[in-house]
Amino acid sequence: MSASQTSAPAPRSRRAWWWAAAAAVVVAAVVLWLVLHGGASDAASGGGTPSASGSTSASAPAASTSPSSGPAATPGATQGPTPSPSKVAPSPEPSVSVPVPPIDNRKPTQAPAHASATSAGVTVRVTRFASVTTKGTGPGELSGPGVAVTIELRNDGSTTFDASAVTVSVYAGAAGTPLATVDSDPANAPVADVPKGATRSGTYVFRVTDPNAVFAVFVDLAPDAAPIVFQGLRLS
Repeated sequence: MSASQTSAPAPRSRRAWWWAAAAAVVVAAVVLWLVLHGGASDAASGGGTPSASGSTSASAPAASTSPSSGPAATPGATQGPTPSPSKVAPSPEPSVSVPVPPIDNRKPTQAPAHASATSAGVTVRVTRFASVTTKGTGPGELSGPGVAVTIELRNDGSTTFDASAVTVSVYAGAAGTPLATVDSDPANAPVADVPKGATRSGTYVFRVTDPNAVFAVFVDLAPDAAPIVFQGLRLS
């Protein structure tokens, strides 16, 4: 047998191999296409096992994007306006004691501005302490800013009270400056005698140099009676 005769079947064998390889490539391509398109279909239809991150994002509640409205209210507590701080009452003005010079050895009775005080069976009260314009016509008396003081006397004794010895004085400020009397002023009307059980009033006029001062009214009823000092008066 010649060499050309023994090598003749070789081309057929090579063609069969190529066909088999080509078929394998086609099958592999088809399988790959099915795998890729099958996975895409599953993802589009929600199939398959969700990933851990997908499960977490799906189950977690959406975070609120609204602005914070403040701290949460305590359960059961009633919401309402914040109470304003309680108002504190102002402290009362401290009392001012105007110095009054002593009169012999009699100890005066101290009384608040418009209170009543009793001495020698007579009850005394300041019923008026007001700014006036004085009209001085007597020697050394001047017209100008002044104060009219009206006192009331009630006789609680058993006989008529002799008011001829009654004197009224006014002192001003921390220095206890005495005010000058204006006896010639027409408003002056000294108290008269007070019968038993009766009440009488008298008015006394003084010059004022400091209308903003605190004043003390000194009432001396008689040489044998304790004088009365009314403290803390102001001009009205």
